Amino acid sequence: MDSKIIIRILLIIVVLAVSYLLKKTLARKQEVLFDESDNNLEIDNAIDFGYKMQWFAVKTDNKKRIAEILKLQKVSNCNWELGIKKAYDNSIFITPQIGKWTLVCGNNFSYGTEKQILIELSKEFGEAQFFATHRVSDYHCWMKAIDGKLIRLFTYSDEYENGYIMEGETTEIEKKYVVLNSSTEDDAAHIDFIDEEIVMEIAENWSINPTKLSQRKDVKHEFGILGL
Repeated sequence: MDSKIIIRILLIIVVLAVSYLLKKTLARKQEVLFDESDNNLEIDNAIDFGYKMQWFAVKTDNKKRIAEILKLQKVSNCNWELGIKKAYDNSIFITPQIGKWTLVCGNNFSYGTEKQILIELSKEFGEAQFFATHRVSDYHCWMKAIDGKLIRLFTYSDEYENGYIMEGETTEIEKKYVVLNSSTEDDAAHIDFIDEEIVMEIAENWSINPTKLSQRKDVKHEFGILGL
């Protein structure tokens, strides 16, 4: 056999071998990232959160895929106690499954990116929602997307000229507090006072109220995922 052909065959074998080893190494690293012994934590019960917080509600049980879409770094398994604590300290915590939903909470989402993240999550999982509330700055927000399309957005803040920004049709639960989408110019849109409790009521109607997690019986007994 020609020596050049032999060299080419050997090079191909080397490349394939290196590729295989790299894949195995990455796979092992991924397994370590999601090793349930990380941080020497124990699986615990759900902890309530919501006030002065941002969170997504995603209709899935696939926490790892959510972490991939969010491009989280320094990912590890995490229980509720540490996860919620870190979420208030600029980390991102993906909760254990709650019924048909998984929550993603944290104050580390870059401002202005929430809508795009919501749309991407809904493309992957069918439905996703976003909520945020902070009583000190008087900022409250809720959004819903289905199959990659934003169908509702409402943001209330004193910083806006009209006090709010909205897109899409008002949902039934919102009509208790928001009269929008008026058909004539004479019928001015009316916004009642919006606070954090209203955000929680809307979240409960749409999916999950995070201030009542400790009362639920459908929280999966497992680790969540923590990342940056």
